[in-house]
Amino acid sequence: MLLLLYAVIVRLKSILTPISYEIKESDTAVSHFIYRILPESGWGQAVVGIFLVFIQAALINRFSIRYKLEEQLSLIPGMIYILLSSFYPALLILSPALVASTFLIAGLLQSAQIYRVTDSGFNNFNAGVCFALAWFIHPPFFIFILTGFIGQVIMRSYSLREFAQYTFGLFSVVIIIFSIHFVQDDFSTLISKYFYFQYNLYDLLNWDTQKIIKLLLGLIPSLFFLINYTKILSKRVILATKVLNLVFWFLALGLIGFLLSLNQTAYIHALFIPFSILGAILLLRIKNPFIEEIIHLVLLMTLFAIQYNLIVI
Repeated sequence: MLLLLYAVIVRLKSILTPISYEIKESDTAVSHFIYRILPESGWGQAVVGIFLVFIQAALINRFSIRYKLEEQLSLIPGMIYILLSSFYPALLILSPALVASTFLIAGLLQSAQIYRVTDSGFNNFNAGVCFALAWFIHPPFFIFILTGFIGQVIMRSYSLREFAQYTFGLFSVVIIIFSIHFVQDDFSTLISKYFYFQYNLYDLLNWDTQKIIKLLLGLIPSLFFLINYTKILSKRVILATKVLNLVFWFLALGLIGFLLSLNQTAYIHALFIPFSILGAILLLRIKNPFIEEIIHLVLLMTLFAIQYNLIVI
């Protein structure tokens, strides 16, 4: 419940000045279906967004605790995720990227679980379903489908049987979505919605405040964690090492998409997942708890300053 209270406090701005996500023609059929179920009002979507971020943070905490990624049990990974996913006003909107991030986290959990089970078919299939749903809700997340294949190589000896199980999970969703489009006589839009991505090198010539913030928010933490790769993996048991390697590959895929995409916001939600896990590891290694609190307080004050227009971006 403390995590939920923290999410309410950090995302309170979304309730005070609610902004609803307006579904676009370019959004996928799955997104259209989801937003028909969700409240149309900005206030209703703000409440759903708070609960969704809370659930995502709880899943991240479960992931970290299950594999003993931190030296001590804590809610810090989830707190970091809530903080990052609310850092500036555009992130407070209940966007398809935020919704799809739930399935990315679930897919990451399923990919990691194959290490401990004798028959990993169920987990492989579920991972395929989760990553496919993330893709069909938010097409730029297509790149994270590779996470499942990479996870099979990292977590256990790769086999054609497990490859087929994961692929079957992917294609079960693909077939259902394609069938819906076929029945609705909307088959011609499939390529443009799900397979066409506008990729380009980050345009460094057209600077504006939003681009600078997105670049700093995505690139600097990524490079920081990659530089500290050896430090983060030091003195780890085999399982934790494998899981962290999977997290680093997830980070690498997100960073590739982030740098090559014309829309960096499309990937920033996904990058917050490894940021929160890896950031908590380094934060908890600080010997002086006072420094931890200072870092948290500075980030929290910066967040509120940006949200309430004390710092204009």
